[in-house]
Amino acid sequence: LGVLIYKYANWFADLTSQERGIFFKSIFTRKTLISIKECVTECLLHLKIYRVNLRLGYMHMSLALGWFLLILVGWIETATILSDQIVPLYVHVFFRFFVPVAPDNVAHVIDYAPIMDALLLIILISVALAVIKRFKSTILGMRKATKHTLADRFALTSLWLIFPVRLLAESATCGIHRGGSFLTYSVGSFLSGILPIENLELPLWWLYSIVLCVFMVSLPFSRYLHIFAEIPHIFLKNYNIRPKNTPSAIDKFQIAACSRCGICIDPCQMQSSAGVNNMQSV
Repeated sequence: LGVLIYKYANWFADLTSQERGIFFKSIFTRKTLISIKECVTECLLHLKIYRVNLRLGYMHMSLALGWFLLILVGWIETATILSDQIVPLYVHVFFRFFVPVAPDNVAHVIDYAPIMDALLLIILISVALAVIKRFKSTILGMRKATKHTLADRFALTSLWLIFPVRLLAESATCGIHRGGSFLTYSVGSFLSGILPIENLELPLWWLYSIVLCVFMVSLPFSRYLHIFAEIPHIFLKNYNIRPKNTPSAIDKFQIAACSRCGICIDPCQMQSSAGVNNMQSV
């Protein structure tokens, strides 16, 4: 978070005084509502990618929207079940570890366990598609995958691990306490039959914590900076603060907003017509 704030503060400061004036004047206009709508349709739903490739659209949407809903529903579940307590942030993040089964004295209308399991399953499917895209991109309708920097590899590997490890950690806890729902309960019951899950529960939760940490630390230095950079870029674009013929501060927002997904490479004339096969996104 500190790195992101530092980056954005410097990039915003590099905008011209005229551009900053346009930005502040545009905040309380219809353009802000349009930008908020676009943040939903593109940062979460990825509708533009859907129009290009349905499989890629589903992969991006299910990971982005699924993780967002997993966090949102998790916060609602924590607030509902622990409504009478002051809850530290880490309890929200590792809720199933601290509250394996809802207390008997808590009355809540919604059973959150199957919702959380369904969201986790959706994300796991999208992660599987991402792995397939990385090693066999033609299955998802792309000629090839993009190259990664070292920071990208750290971020990508940790991102791939977050949700399978979360499944194992939650399932171990559910297997011990007979909680969870169709996914975590089933996996937990299976694991309890073949492994000493009482000894594995804490290491699995630590592993989940570590891969989350690696992803968050590497995020602002990797392609996944686009998760947050795309939002200010959408606002700047809709406020008519756009790139110029010469390098300017808006370029930093625009380049960081690129997810390097590789969709732009397939129709690129350099590759399709000129036969230059080492093209990469910016």
